[in-house]
Amino acid sequence: MKQIFILLSLIITFSTVSAQNFDFSPLKEKSDYKKVEEQVKSASKYLIDTPINQDVIIRSQATKLVMKWMEGTPDYTFELDARVLEITDDNSELFSLYLASMTNVVLNHPHEKLSSDKIYKLSTKQLAEYCKNKENKLKPSKGLKKAMKNLDI
Repeated sequence: MKQIFILLSLIITFSTVSAQNFDFSPLKEKSDYKKVEEQVKSASKYLIDTPINQDVIIRSQATKLVMKWMEGTPDYTFELDARVLEITDDNSELFSLYLASMTNVVLNHPHEKLSSDKIYKLSTKQLAEYCKNKENKLKPSKGLKKAMKNLDI
């Protein structure tokens, strides 16, 4: 009985890990970026929904896909200004989650022309909500705390 339980646990774990495969190899041509938007949207949502210390390899794959897509998509422009540097404060985990939040924001508003300021506010709000959840094990920087106060988050 114990062996069956262990086997089932391994199968479920393997299935879950296999289902979360964020491969960015098809991003060679500009037209490829539109084709993978749903996968990129899933990757950004995965990053926002998963604690920072969980599934480190999958998080790394998701982050790479999001960054690669942001770098090459012809349909969106992402502005990273001093405000972003202040809220992420040289913390690579905060920065990668901010990028995931930006991606999530634009892909969830595909028919809206969002200003850089609107993207900043919505992305900062998502990052703040992530940090507020203690289960995610990521504390906000001083700059993010200040932005949360200024944006009424």
